[in-house]
Amino acid sequence: MFAAELSENQAAIASVRAAIASGMPTYAECGGLMYLAEAIEFDGAIWPMVGTLPTKAVMSARLTLGYRKATALQDTVAIAAGQQVWGHEFHRSRLSLEPNRAIYQLESYLCAQPPQFDGWQTRSIHASYVHLHWGASPEIPIRFCRLVSSLDAIETADLLARWANRNLNGERLFPLLKTCSRSNRYVSQPRFDS
Repeated sequence: MFAAELSENQAAIASVRAAIASGMPTYAECGGLMYLAEAIEFDGAIWPMVGTLPTKAVMSARLTLGYRKATALQDTVAIAAGQQVWGHEFHRSRLSLEPNRAIYQLESYLCAQPPQFDGWQTRSIHASYVHLHWGASPEIPIRFCRLVSSLDAIETADLLARWANRNLNGERLFPLLKTCSRSNRYVSQPRFDS
């Protein structure tokens, strides 16, 4: 767990916060959800994070693990309301406050459990503990890329500059892991692992 290092990296926090505030479409899974929260509580310490989601991630010994069928309850930058997608959960944290309107209703794949709810959605954020299986649902990255590519070229270039050109100790802040291209417009998405 790198909560201390993430919290101490104020350049990264400011960059992510500014990008989201400017409307950059943001997709965060698991550790990305935790990073966008107000703080991560770990081993008795509270580490401030980006703070765009009004909740805190609290680490515990309990492992949440399993495949999930997720039914979207609302539109986000990645999915449409009513869409059913598959993914998995693998985390040892819980949120101190659940969203008022979850992104998903989750059903467990192997065992009968009551439906659960997961995920935060704002104007430009899709954040959830569920790691979606994009290979089974290519419409997810297509939807996200279409949204990103709809930004005008100057706005996209400005957002890219904020992500790709921020340096920390001479290294790129985030690698360019996913690239969307349309009309010579490119966007990056940072990857956060929990």
